[in-house]
Amino acid sequence: MTLVHKAVTFDCTDATVISEFWSAVLGRPIDTEPMPPSPFFASIGLADSLRIGYMFIQVPEGKTVKNRVHLDLDADDVSSEVARVIARNTRSRQGRVRHALDDPGRPRRQRVLHRHPAPLTV
Repeated sequence: MTLVHKAVTFDCTDATVISEFWSAVLGRPIDTEPMPPSPFFASIGLADSLRIGYMFIQVPEGKTVKNRVHLDLDADDVSSEVARVIARNTRSRQGRVRHALDDPGRPRRQRVLHRHPAPLTV
């Protein structure tokens, strides 16, 4: 059997807040099964076998080192998507090839929106 990438898990202080943000950004609803969202746990798309799911789990410790997980997102109209995400209380740091966007309340939890099509950079 081959392993399958099922979900990306975010450690956070409030799973409800972060899952609501990601639900709006990704245009996917928050799961109500296997359990309704709470400050302790929430998820998006766990039952969707065609796309990656997301889990948000409350942890007691705060972030102490650089974030090592970055979601690389794509869009046909990067400018309008960046504006839409920034309107949800985040910040943008535009680079030559990408926009790095921080989650609200969790600076440095990045999403990357590439210009379409995104050139490969090293």
